[in-house]
Amino acid sequence: MDFSLFFRFVSKNKELLEKRTLPICKKYDINYTTFKLIMYLLLDPEFNTARDICEFSDLKKGIVSVIIENIAKRGWIKQVQDKDDRRKQRLYLTDAVAPLVEEGKKMIHEYKMLTEQGITPEEQSVCDRVFNKVCENILNAK
Repeated sequence: MDFSLFFRFVSKNKELLEKRTLPICKKYDINYTTFKLIMYLLLDPEFNTARDICEFSDLKKGIVSVIIENIAKRGWIKQVQDKDDRRKQRLYLTDAVAPLVEEGKKMIHEYKMLTEQGITPEEQSVCDRVFNKVCENILNAK
């Protein structure tokens, strides 16, 4: 793997995603970090505690707490006490955030189409399998 290319990719990918989400963020008066947290809950609903979000994203505990408080005030999430551990609060997106979520899904689809230009379905299938294996290796690394 060309790590120089990889680091440039990571930087450019973040920049491009932030640019693509800017209209959504402006429309709903949120920042990119809030958008990211909402989409995280949408895309990884089984990891739905503040601790999960901190562990599997690059968001810090204090920031996550403030965002959760702000979006709860807007009615975009509900917090439910975990049935097995009273200390945990599970976070669930509500119907009130559905319009934002739909725009987020559309943006993700458009981003996917942009990044897959010129790639055949067969090539994409191979890329998906390899990328998933790389992700599993990283998540399982000690």
